[in-house]
Amino acid sequence: MVLGYLLSNKIGTTLELMLRALLFSSHSEIANPLLQALRELDLAVDHSVEIFAAIRQLTSRSFDLIVVDLDEGAEAEFLLKTASELTINRNAFVLGVAEDANRPAPLSRVDLLLIKPLIPEQMKYSLLDCDRFLLAYMRGGLQKVDASKLGRVTDEPARAISPVVSPLTVRPNVHRP
Repeated sequence: MVLGYLLSNKIGTTLELMLRALLFSSHSEIANPLLQALRELDLAVDHSVEIFAAIRQLTSRSFDLIVVDLDEGAEAEFLLKTASELTINRNAFVLGVAEDANRPAPLSRVDLLLIKPLIPEQMKYSLLDCDRFLLAYMRGGLQKVDASKLGRVTDEPARAISPVVSPLTVRPNVHRP
């Protein structure tokens, strides 16, 4: 019984430290590479194939990343509009996936647009290349760390390291016309 409590407590703590992502796509050929890439970035992903389940999840908890298949049409627009209006998810990073970049209205709510076909490695590098995602990624990770459990930092290890003196002199390169 105690072991079960410890395991459930450990799993709960691990999930709290992970960034949360909501993925809305009813097509498995779109969702599978997205799930792979997001899990490789250590995000806890909730995948919804229907709009009602996605809206229920969106209104019940906070997400750091919202991924929407824009080819879902009006349902994708409704999800994006709801996410931008909810206080708990207003600052979430929004990733859109589309067949082409010539999309109308919902692009104003999308922070990064990925064009199909989706390749997990390219998606990871695209996300990690986006400054707003990196800020959300770092800020979310730092906000979820309990600072009271961190140890105090001391200068003692820094004093134990002595500087290395080198007989070499460094001269900057000078470019002359």
